[in-house]
Amino acid sequence: MAAVNALLESFPTEILERIFSYCTYEDVLQSIQNVCTRWRQVAQSSRVWKHLEYYPKMDTSCKQIVEMLKNSPKLQNLILKKECDDSVLQAITDNCVELKKLQMIRQPYFNINFMKDLQEHCPKIEYLNVGFGVLEKDISKGFEKFTNLKVLIVTTVICTLDLSLRPLGEYCKKLEHFEFQCYNFEINDFRQFLLMRKETLHTLGVHCCDMSGECVLPVVSLCKLKSLSLFNYADCKRQETKIKHIGQLNTLRSLTVENLWSDKSDHIKNIFENENMSQLRKLTIYKSWYFDDTVTDAIVNNCPMLQTLSLEWCQNMTDESLKTICNFKELTFFNISCNDVVNSGFLHLQDMHHLKCLRIAKCCRLSKQGFKGIAKLSKLQELKLWGQDLAEFPWKVIPCQMKYLRCLGIYSCKNVDMCAIEKLKRYIPAVNVSDQETVMTEFVADFKWDDLF
Repeated sequence: MAAVNALLESFPTEILERIFSYCTYEDVLQSIQNVCTRWRQVAQSSRVWKHLEYYPKMDTSCKQIVEMLKNSPKLQNLILKKECDDSVLQAITDNCVELKKLQMIRQPYFNINFMKDLQEHCPKIEYLNVGFGVLEKDISKGFEKFTNLKVLIVTTVICTLDLSLRPLGEYCKKLEHFEFQCYNFEINDFRQFLLMRKETLHTLGVHCCDMSGECVLPVVSLCKLKSLSLFNYADCKRQETKIKHIGQLNTLRSLTVENLWSDKSDHIKNIFENENMSQLRKLTIYKSWYFDDTVTDAIVNNCPMLQTLSLEWCQNMTDESLKTICNFKELTFFNISCNDVVNSGFLHLQDMHHLKCLRIAKCCRLSKQGFKGIAKLSKLQELKLWGQDLAEFPWKVIPCQMKYLRCLGIYSCKNVDMCAIEKLKRYIPAVNVSDQETVMTEFVADFKWDDLF
């Protein structure tokens, strides 16, 4: 025992810090720092806490969260995806002075006093992702003094007043990523915000029109954006005449469009039939009832550099779309949900040799033949299935053909063979088969608050 203690004492501090940084927040807080005095000192290093994040499970009580926060003065990353009461908010401002990243995306209501306390007691915050239920005051004023803020994501359910974005432009001078899912703003105020931040802002997520229905696209082109997300595109008046402004964003590398409800596929095709789209690396289309095979052709022909493609609830696609998508030789991430695609379409996916992540949701016609094609994706690391019937899923061939699989999600799937899952875990010990609750949380998070970096 003495020899072991001597060996541990001889470890350089830098090595211990590196080792501890790979441990979980709970391990460092509850175990490692209680081993000995030296380990406690090393475990309190800022270099260790830089890599740690506290992400309490959904069944963790507010009282338990408060106790953990009281013992975490070095905490830099906090992720809360459950509703928390005022005691948790108070514990954050009282104890987490080193906080740099805060996510509270399911918080139904923040008052302006909490935002002021957060600015005063946690001035180092660089990343802030907050969700609101009802806004009764102009909450944008609550962000004025976050001078180190680089990322701000605000999601809103109900907003009862007009919001001013100008204070963010004036005071948040380091702001690089801004996502604002609310339409209660005025286009001229938004223009002023962009003009103030056009040199720093690289990633923008915004409602496609202001409260009067005026399209934001002509204004958005003021910035040299690398990533753009447009929410509720269907609300935009005369949307087909505004599409040309997307083509003016010659620095764009990532594009997300939600509710692309144009009544003609030609209008959708016009988005991509532009030479500037040739530099696009990531594309997400969510809810498009007139997205057909001709749109897929336009994407493939004009966006040859795509590495990530997500087509969620895009109706009117057929097997021909999947056959066309296989022309993306460098595609590593593909997400699809469409009832009209059948097994023969999924067989084409086996030709996508670089694919590492595949997500399939509510493709009701996918069965044995299609699953066999998917199983031939030998480099696949992540497979997530949502709402599929797994009665004919080829469990036996997965260990042989998908040796690199590390994550299998089966949320809301029917006829799941639990015995086959246990065998799969024995053959591929590194694979994580997600339970329903975990996968549901991930799907919701991906849809509403996708990290655009």
